[in-house]
Amino acid sequence: MKLGELAARLGCTLEGDAEIEIHGAEGLEAATQGEVSFLSNPRYGRELSTTRASAVIVEDKAVIKRDAKLPALAALRSNNPYLDFARTIEFFHAPQEYFPGIHPTAVVAKSARIGEGSHIGPHCFIDEGVEIGRNAVLHSLVTLYKNVKIGDEFLAHSQTVVRENCRIGNRVILQNGVVIGGDGFGFAKRADGSWHKIQQHAPVVIEDDVEIQSNSCIDRATVGETRIRRGARRGYDSVRASWACRLDQSWQPLHPGGASGIGGTPGNRRRRDYYFPEWNASGCSARRSPVRISGYGKQALAEGHRRAQTAA
Repeated sequence: MKLGELAARLGCTLEGDAEIEIHGAEGLEAATQGEVSFLSNPRYGRELSTTRASAVIVEDKAVIKRDAKLPALAALRSNNPYLDFARTIEFFHAPQEYFPGIHPTAVVAKSARIGEGSHIGPHCFIDEGVEIGRNAVLHSLVTLYKNVKIGDEFLAHSQTVVRENCRIGNRVILQNGVVIGGDGFGFAKRADGSWHKIQQHAPVVIEDDVEIQSNSCIDRATVGETRIRRGARRGYDSVRASWACRLDQSWQPLHPGGASGIGGTPGNRRRRDYYFPEWNASGCSARRSPVRISGYGKQALAEGHRRAQTAA
C-alpha cells in the first residue's frame, strides 16, 4: 500500500512522500527499502540515522537524524508508536483462517457440545460434558478433560491440555504445551514419614481475553479456585502459576530464558526472586537461574534441591 494510505489507516501524521510503496514492516536494523519500522524507546534513537527503512513510526517530538549518504526517512508521527507498529504488521500478515469442522482422527464424546464455526484439528480428544463456544480453533493433539467449559473464539495450539472442570472465557489463547488445571503440590506427612497426596479438586478459572505462553502451567487448588483475571498476559515461556492464586491483567511475568513461578496459598503471595541451581538427569548443575516463587513452593523447591544433591 502507499505510505499515505498507511498513515490514514493508523491515524498518524505523515512527514514525507505519501506515494512511497510499502510492502512490509520490520525492525530498525533489519528493515529495507519499502518497509516501515518504528522507534518507541529513545535508547535506540541512534539507529534512525542508519536504518534502510523507507519510513518509521515515531513519537510526535522525536528528532530524526540521518546519515548524509542515505536517503531521507519518512516519518509517521504517533501517540503510541509500538501499538501502531503492531497494527501495521496486521495489515501485511493476516491471521490464518481455519475451516469449520472436526477432523476424522479427532475423538469427541457424544455429550460434548461444540459451537458453530469451530475447527477441531487432528488427534484432538474432547471428553464427556465438554462445552466449547463459537469459532474455536483447536490445533492437533489438544486434550480437554471432562466437563470443561470454554467460551467463544478460543484458540488452543498443539499439545495443550485443559483438565477436568476448568472454565475458560471468551477469546482466550493457549500457546503450545500449556497445561491448565494440573494438580497443585499438596501432600500431608504421615507419622511414618511417608506422604499422603491431598486431592486437588478445585478448578482453574480463566476469564476473557487472556493469553498464556508456551509450556506454562496453571495449577488447580485443593479448595477454592485458581483464577486468571480478564486481560492478563503471561509474557514468557515456562512459567508456573501455583494453586489458589488470583492474577489480574497486570500479570506479565517474569524472566526470559528461565523457569519462573508464582505461588501459592492465600495471604502468602509476595513476589520475590530466589535463585536455585538448575537440575538435570546427572544431578545438580552449576548454572543458576532466577525463579520467582513464594510460600509452600519455596519450601518444596528447597526440598527438591536437597534431594538432587543427595542423589548426585
